[in-house]
Amino acid sequence: MATVQPQSATTLRNAEDSLQEAIRLRQVVPVIGPDALTVATTGANGQERLAPFYRLVAEQLLQQFGVDLELLDPSPSAWDLHRATQAVMGHTGQSASRVRRSVAAAMRAVGEGARPVGALVALGQLRCFDLMILLTPDEWVARTLAAAQPGARVAQRSYTPRADTSQADQDIPPQQPGLVRLFHLLGRLEAATEFAIHEEDALEYLFRFREDGERRYKGLMSALRGSDLLFLGCSLPDWMGRGLMRLVNDERLAATERTMEYFCAAAPDARFSQFLARFSSQSTMFPWGVEEFVTQIASWQAATDGTSGATLAPRPPDLSRRASGAPSVFISYASEDDGAARRLAESLQQLGFGEVWLDKKRLIVGDDWSARIDEAIAQCDYFVPLLSRQADQRREGVFWEEWRRALARSLRMADRFIVPVGLDDAPPRASSYQRIFSGVTRPFADLHLAHAPAGQLTEDSREQMAELARQHTQGDGDG
Repeated sequence: MATVQPQSATTLRNAEDSLQEAIRLRQVVPVIGPDALTVATTGANGQERLAPFYRLVAEQLLQQFGVDLELLDPSPSAWDLHRATQAVMGHTGQSASRVRRSVAAAMRAVGEGARPVGALVALGQLRCFDLMILLTPDEWVARTLAAAQPGARVAQRSYTPRADTSQADQDIPPQQPGLVRLFHLLGRLEAATEFAIHEEDALEYLFRFREDGERRYKGLMSALRGSDLLFLGCSLPDWMGRGLMRLVNDERLAATERTMEYFCAAAPDARFSQFLARFSSQSTMFPWGVEEFVTQIASWQAATDGTSGATLAPRPPDLSRRASGAPSVFISYASEDDGAARRLAESLQQLGFGEVWLDKKRLIVGDDWSARIDEAIAQCDYFVPLLSRQADQRREGVFWEEWRRALARSLRMADRFIVPVGLDDAPPRASSYQRIFSGVTRPFADLHLAHAPAGQLTEDSREQMAELARQHTQGDGDG
């Protein structure tokens, strides 16, 4: 597999500034995918569960047809609903039309007992977008907009290849003050029984829209091609990402003068990431999850209009400054590396570091932090991700999200913040980690990499860490 050069922190910061200005000028159209639609449900045991809406729909569909739920193991190559419907059709021989009705029933059943949370709620509070493209057939975004902005008007349109072409209101209405336009590119449940339920459906919708778009949706196409695109919670499979980007661009993706695209990097398809790196220099893959991205946009909006903006969590207390001046550290690692992480934590304390956050439940020093992990990442002086073969082999893990959060914070810092440490016998740069040095965490490869086999710092790395702690303490944390 060909390697992709990681984007530097400077490149990411410049892209963030560009995106912020484009949003201020209302030149950005968000493309909302299923990963942005997190909801809360209450089970029969009274316990609350937070999960993506379509994960719950997919589970109900598989249970209804007696298909193993293990088919929904996390994968960036397909969406939960697509994977579930394809499994049902393959196991039962049911037609797409019949399964589509079952999907519609499952969506309504799950929706009745669910409420929006997280990024979905915050999306409804944003006033900086007057057009949104939805890749799902549900009504969640429209509902959250109506609840958060009672004075706003919402106009919904949707595409269906078999739609009656004599209808005059298929295109989006012109831009108007107080009007938010939602366009369901892959069909809409409430408008018709036609909406995409699996990958072949989605492919057909995109293929047909190539011809119908110019003829039936001139206003929409004009708006898309004159705007930057922001993909939120899409986790686009490689084939869909390429097709969708080409669909809304007049010029070739390799052309230098064209609309930019900005991506929220929640579980991106590695092949799509490589494609963007090679042929789409105008695109940026941000190391943010969708909730972080929406929260950041809300802060930009608040700075522009003087409001408080949408928030997903209370502001954490300032934990980064201590009377001693010793820097605090957050060590993030795969569970398989627990022993090495604890040995490294002890070494860092001996070298002059202060509080060390090691996992969810305990601290090495000063056991007085009650904040959550995201709060600790937001306030620590240094973030230390532990790179190893075990971590590189993991497709899923809390540490991947921690690394994305740290990278997002590093974009807003002028000084060194992330200090990767390799745990394997070979130096980390020589280890050629396939997952770690690609995708969201590609910037790690650009940083200085310390070496601590099995958690024991080499002599050179030990001296470097001691100097880092000493400089921070003497400079009162300025590094």
